[in-house]
Amino acid sequence: MYRGRCETLSDEELMQALSADHAAALDELFARHWSGLVEYAHSFMHCRDTADDIAQETFVRLWRTRGSWQPRGTVEGWLFRTARNLALEQLRMWRVQLRAAPEVENRACTAPTPLEETIRSEVRLAFRDALNSLPPRRKEAFSLSRVLRLSLEDCGDIMGTSPQTVANHSCMAVTELRRLLDVHSPCGTH
Repeated sequence: MYRGRCETLSDEELMQALSADHAAALDELFARHWSGLVEYAHSFMHCRDTADDIAQETFVRLWRTRGSWQPRGTVEGWLFRTARNLALEQLRMWRVQLRAAPEVENRACTAPTPLEETIRSEVRLAFRDALNSLPPRRKEAFSLSRVLRLSLEDCGDIMGTSPQTVANHSCMAVTELRRLLDVHSPCGTH
């Protein structure tokens, strides 16, 4: 029924198909949202492998809940909220492990992949440093709204705050990033 036309369906229509056990709907949701979820999880974990695991677990949970899916917000919002919760849960688990066994090294891998090293430029490094220097909520609001281009409503749902608060955090992040990156601009003041 849905085979071959999933690309034309909205996320919500795909969830209805998924609720009826149409695996092609999951494939389409996966194709639409995988890379964004990995990037979002990577912003928490700083480890591509762990970010991939979190995105994968997010889709596993989507599949498991397909029969009881109740639309409250958007599918995209649910996916990012789930990925955020999984990332935070993983970070808490790593902290507990480090406290329990201080001799164990931090499990978060920080070494970039060879591809990441190849595509990384001075500007990208400067941007990443500037973004990481932002307060956590400001960084998250900016990443969700400006990098992943989610709606303010979805961002608010994911972050557990109002859309206006997301907009305020995002605006402050832009102002701060401009200030921090001005030194890297050819016309910037030094």
